[in-house]
Amino acid sequence: MKKLLSLLLWLPVAAATGYGQERDLIAQVHYTEAETYYNSNSASGFYSCIEKLDKAEKALGATNLKILALKTEAYAKLAMKEDIYSCLYLADSCLKAFIGRYDPTQFSAARYEQIKNLGQELATYKELIGPQYAQFYTRNYTRVGDTYGLFDINKHKMKPPLLLSPAMRPGREDDFPIIADTLRSLFEYNHKNYFALPFKTGPEQGYLCWWFTADKTGAWYMAYKDINRQLKAEAERQTSFFTSFYNNYVINPTGKMKRSAVWPTLFVQRSAIKLEPNTEYFIWFSSSKEYTLQETASVPVYYFLQVTDDPDKARENLLERGIKKKIIRTTSSNGY
Repeated sequence: MKKLLSLLLWLPVAAATGYGQERDLIAQVHYTEAETYYNSNSASGFYSCIEKLDKAEKALGATNLKILALKTEAYAKLAMKEDIYSCLYLADSCLKAFIGRYDPTQFSAARYEQIKNLGQELATYKELIGPQYAQFYTRNYTRVGDTYGLFDINKHKMKPPLLLSPAMRPGREDDFPIIADTLRSLFEYNHKNYFALPFKTGPEQGYLCWWFTADKTGAWYMAYKDINRQLKAEAERQTSFFTSFYNNYVINPTGKMKRSAVWPTLFVQRSAIKLEPNTEYFIWFSSSKEYTLQETASVPVYYFLQVTDDPDKARENLLERGIKKKIIRTTSSNGY
């Protein structure tokens, strides 16, 4: 009876020991793979390294000095080698956690000094890129990315938002709702200027119907102006704003009949998801690399924004009116 009782007491311990060994083995496999990815010395390799280290932590149910050291190095490489500023915050966080946990009986002094010296390299890099990026050291922007982070840091420079409402209509039949504006650079990033077109919705939901034509612009997209709302949208996978992209029209705001190869292309889109009521958004633009930074410090832009329940119909009506007034033409009718 005593032998049976001892066996029954031993079995859970043995099972727990076996489970612990299995977790350690799984974590070690992930760590070894993380080292391989890190040694590839590429952005994709650094990200894969971090992903594997996260899996190692999940297998262990905790982190350890080896994991923290390699994570610090991977985030530091992404920041300093790939110029991904949002990774500075996580590099600093991992470094602080590593130093706070350091135990000379469990980790070599030489490796400790190596990671500690990396902290000085990070400090030197911060001085090199300048204080305009200081917020990246104190706030985690990795979930929204560098581009959004830079807009968030510079949002105080944006113009007051244009107020939009589903109740607003384009105006009288003989009017055409063109807004002529100038976009001025909010910041420079990766040898391009970046601009924002802020707007605020009214008390009702609706889809955004919009078009724009701007010289010297390159990429564009859209975001919530409030970072907490943007983070929520990222978590809910609600950031796929645009759909139905058209660029087979050109526009001449003067409405002249003369054919011209320099008539700018009209980009027409609608939002893929409904915009929320009483919410601030902004459409951002980057300058085209075909022009110098000096040439793109400010760019002229014509645009139209409307919140509507039927964006496809609103687009058709707008284009029909533009064609009728000879302000908008298809590329084929303009001799293209």
